[in-house]
Amino acid sequence: MRSHNTKVPNPVGLRQSAGSAGRIAGFLLLACLLFPSIASADNRILVDTRNSSLSVLDGDRTLLVIDNIAIGRFGASKDKTRGDGRTPVGTYRVTSIKRSKRFHFFIELDYPSVDDATSGLKKGILTQAQADAIRSAHARGKMPPQNTPLGGHIGLHGIGGGDPAVHERYNWTRGCIAVTDDQLDRLLPLIRVGTKVEIR
Repeated sequence: MRSHNTKVPNPVGLRQSAGSAGRIAGFLLLACLLFPSIASADNRILVDTRNSSLSVLDGDRTLLVIDNIAIGRFGASKDKTRGDGRTPVGTYRVTSIKRSKRFHFFIELDYPSVDDATSGLKKGILTQAQADAIRSAHARGKMPPQNTPLGGHIGLHGIGGGDPAVHERYNWTRGCIAVTDDQLDRLLPLIRVGTKVEIR
C-alpha cells in the first residue's frame, strides 16, 4: 500500500502542534488567495511521474515535497492525445487557480504547449491550422485551444469528493496531477499564475 508523505522543510527547527500547523496552513492559504504575489516569481514545480512526487523549488532550494501523487490512469507520455487518460510530459505555466466543488482547487496549466503543437503537427495528429492556433495563443499570452486532438483541461487538483483509498493505491485521473486536499493547501501559497511546471 502506498502512503502519502508530505515533507515541508522547517528551516528554524520549530516544533508545531497539529492545531498550530493547521492554523498556519489556513493563514497561508488565505494570504495566497488574497495576495497572490506572496509566491516568488522564481518558484517552480517539478513533477516526477516515475517517482510519483511533486516538488516546489526556488533555485536550488526545495520548499516543498509531496510524495504519492496520482497522475493519469494510463501513465505519462510526450504524445498525449484527447481522452487517452495520460498525463502530458513537458513544461507548462499556471494560467489560473480556482476553487472547485469537485476537486477542492484546480490549478490550470497552459497545455498544449508550443512544443506539443510542433510534435503533434510533425506526427500528423494536428493540422497546420490547429498547430498555428496553439502557437498563436501562446504568443499572445492566451490559453491555447483546448479542443484539438491533443486534448486540454490539464492541471493540478485535490481529491475533493473523491475516494482517498483509491488515491492511496492508484493513478486515477484523466490526465491531471492529483494530491490530497491537505497537500494542495500547502502547495497553493507557494505558487501563482505564471509559475513554471515541469512534468517529466
